[in-house]
Amino acid sequence: SFVKIGGHNILEPATHKIPVIYGPYMYHQKEMTKLMNESDGGFQVGVHNLAETLLGLLKDEERCRRAAEAAYQVAIRNRGSTHKTIEIIKKYL
Repeated sequence: SFVKIGGHNILEPATHKIPVIYGPYMYHQKEMTKLMNESDGGFQVGVHNLAETLLGLLKDEERCRRAAEAAYQVAIRNRGSTHKTIEIIKKYL
């Protein structure tokens, strides 16, 4: 997500209770990026502040724990989205 390819799956680390750090190019994951940013479970950074963000989380265990839990909760709340989408599509087949 630090190059213009559209982003990566930010739910994977979240399901393992890991704070999520991603770059500015998350245009394929707009809604998930918004939810992660709003929850304080994710950190959208640029190359210029990536190291600072990583070090900040490593130095502040409580902040890291809170962010990890927030990211996990976003992932849990959005479980089953594929199944829900399929059920909606079936109505139109």
